[in-house]
Amino acid sequence: MSKLFRKYLLLSMLAAGFVAGCNSGETTPAVSADNGSDVVAPVVVDVSAAKTDEKPVVSDKTEVKPAVEEKTSEAGGILSVDKKLYDFGSIEPGGLKYGSFILTNTGKKQLEIDRVTAPCRCTIPELSKKSLAPGESVELKFTFNVGKSYGKVNKKINLTTKSPGKPSNMTLSFTANIRKVIDVQPEKLDFGLNASFNNDQELVITSTDGSEFRITGYICNGDAVVVKYDSAVKAKKHKLAVSVNLDNLRAAPAGLLTVKTDHPKIDRVTVRYGTKMPFDAFPRTKRFVPETESGRQAKIKVVSNFNEQFELGDISSKSGYLKVLDSRKSIDGYEVTIELDMEKVKELDKDKKYVSDYLIIPVVGHPEDTLEVHCYGLVR
Repeated sequence: MSKLFRKYLLLSMLAAGFVAGCNSGETTPAVSADNGSDVVAPVVVDVSAAKTDEKPVVSDKTEVKPAVEEKTSEAGGILSVDKKLYDFGSIEPGGLKYGSFILTNTGKKQLEIDRVTAPCRCTIPELSKKSLAPGESVELKFTFNVGKSYGKVNKKINLTTKSPGKPSNMTLSFTANIRKVIDVQPEKLDFGLNASFNNDQELVITSTDGSEFRITGYICNGDAVVVKYDSAVKAKKHKLAVSVNLDNLRAAPAGLLTVKTDHPKIDRVTVRYGTKMPFDAFPRTKRFVPETESGRQAKIKVVSNFNEQFELGDISSKSGYLKVLDSRKSIDGYEVTIELDMEKVKELDKDKKYVSDYLIIPVVGHPEDTLEVHCYGLVR
């Protein structure tokens, strides 16, 4: 028998023994060549290893997916809307405007809308039903009370769904550009409590849509501003003489002047006014940090808004917690250094945790122009 044939026979018998061992689980007897020179060791296959409780090793790169994937659409209803922004475009002031959004439940379960609210009282939302079946829609109507102002406005409507509805909160918006049908110049009136200041001014009110109208009256904070007008005059433009009552202006140095009209589209226009006071202090409020010496001190600047020479009277503390360390003249007024008196704080109220006091700064010859600076801070 040739060597090649003997090797082939040996390999064939070895393979057969291996297969038999796999099928029976028993040991295969030794097989030798016909000349007894080549002996192959027995092949043993232990299949009991396949029955062990050991868990298979999973590679870090292997993605293990859950048996069941939870989908948002199966968790509850889904609130959808045809648009999140409603645009009224250019509108006139005054009156009511109406708009709507279409809400739809695009989920596979019932959707419950809990609340529908509008932060601005000028907006009233209405929803006929709050429970939507899958695929069902409802119209969210809203009313916008335009008011007398002008310019671009943006308002909100907020919706909340009950769990497990998605999303839990949704914000819708609507916008409008309110046209100015009456123009007022100047847009703000500035007055001054000083003999050198000219408080006699002119207010020009003009119809921008060509409508003629009358001035029918006016309202002002504390009657500080005086307006002269002729209610019999009907025109597209009115020039009004404006002055002030100084005593009333001192009591109400800032506020609103509202002029009433019989314009067919708007019945009033509003102008802000402010007043330059004779004297001022900077800062007008001061927060102390008593943990450090520097934190208990502050410098207050006192000036004349009309560049007048003046003198300060005796500076005092309203509640007794403040102490004046120094008061000296500067180029444009006075510089006052004050301190939070911690000994006084302990003496007046040893358990006090928060201090609030006012520094009283009188101006000689001007008792009506006495200044107050608010000082406060935590002391415990």
